Amino acid sequence: MFANLPTEAKHLIILPPSNSFVHRLVWQRHVDLMHARTERVLADLRGQYWLIGGRRSVRKEIDRCLYCRLMSATPIHPIMAPLPRERLTCSLAAFVNVSVDCFGPFQVIVGRALRKRYGCLFTCMAFRASHLEVLDSLDANSFMLALRRFIARPGRPSTIFSDNGRNFVAAEKLIRDEEVS
Repeated sequence: MFANLPTEAKHLIILPPSNSFVHRLVWQRHVDLMHARTERVLADLRGQYWLIGGRRSVRKEIDRCLYCRLMSATPIHPIMAPLPRERLTCSLAAFVNVSVDCFGPFQVIVGRALRKRYGCLFTCMAFRASHLEVLDSLDANSFMLALRRFIARPGRPSTIFSDNGRNFVAAEKLIRDEEVS
C-alpha cells in the first residue's frame, strides 16, 4: 500500500536557505561529486535533505567555486597580426621572398674536440620551402658566408626578412656597403 522507500527518503530533513551548515554541506557534496553542476548536486542532496530554495543555494555555492570558474571560462582567441604582402603573393620561382633565422648552438665532434655550431634556416615565404646552412659562429661574417652559399643555389632573393639579431643587422650594413662601392 505504501511506497517501499527507506525512512531517510520518506522523512527528509528540511534545511533553511541561508545557513553556514547548508553552505558547507552543499560545498562538500559539490567537491565529493567532482565539481558536478547544479542539477547533479541538488539531486544528490535531495536523497536525504530538502533545501528550501535549494537550486538557488546550490547555484550560489557552485558560482563561488574557483575551479569550476576556470574550467567553464571561455578561452581567449588572440588576434593574429596581418601577414606581409610577400607572404601572400605567389611567385613563379621559390625563394624569391625569404625569411631567415639562426638557431643553436649544438655540439659537433671535430676530430677529438667538441665544437659549437649553429644553424641558419632560410624559408621561402610563398611556398614554405626551406634551406639549411651550418654556421661556425653567430657573427656577421659567418652569416654572410651562409648567405652566399644560399644565393649560389636558388639565386638572389628580392627580399629577406629577419629579426633584429646583431649578426643580421651587421650583415645588412655589409651588404649596403658592397652595393654602394
